[in-house]
Amino acid sequence: MLSMLASYFGDTLADTKEQLRAVSMGSRFRGNDGAIAAPCWQNISLIHLSLHPMTYDTQNAFARILRGELPSIRVHEDAFTIAIMDIMPQAEGHVLVIPKEAAAELMDLSEAGAEACARTVRRIAIAVKAALNPPGVMVAQFNGSAAGQTVPHVHFHIVPRRQAEALKPHGAVQADPVQLQALADRIVAALQKLDA
Repeated sequence: MLSMLASYFGDTLADTKEQLRAVSMGSRFRGNDGAIAAPCWQNISLIHLSLHPMTYDTQNAFARILRGELPSIRVHEDAFTIAIMDIMPQAEGHVLVIPKEAAAELMDLSEAGAEACARTVRRIAIAVKAALNPPGVMVAQFNGSAAGQTVPHVHFHIVPRRQAEALKPHGAVQADPVQLQALADRIVAALQKLDA
């Protein structure tokens, strides 16, 4: 496996072992040319997948959204995550946070990926609360179909909650895209205020 990774990255086997050690420690590595560099995110994802065998469907809806093959209404994007409006929301303002790393479940996600998701989930929850003023915000994450996961790519739900308002069934009714865009605009404006 290591020699396969080494040939993929164009490194020596020793460099690849050092990169794997550095990635697992969250640190930098020194290549055979003596230069110090942080491993790139794409390499971390590939290395993580090779160390943790899993079945990942590269044609799942979120993988296709990440590649730009399916449309989405994005409210946030950084180097590691995106946040999009759920097209079948359980409540008005339901947002999904999706890591760019290929991982079916939380247990498959690298520590760096999980940390990036936690930061994004927090920011989006703050923005949803500021933009839509719900009394509560629910954050949920499901692993495996038995737990209610419907798309086999790890993701987090940020759902505004109001006391007497029942949640709509998960993934049941597609929302009006114009209404979703209007909600997204309000959330984006709240995110911009956070950054100001």
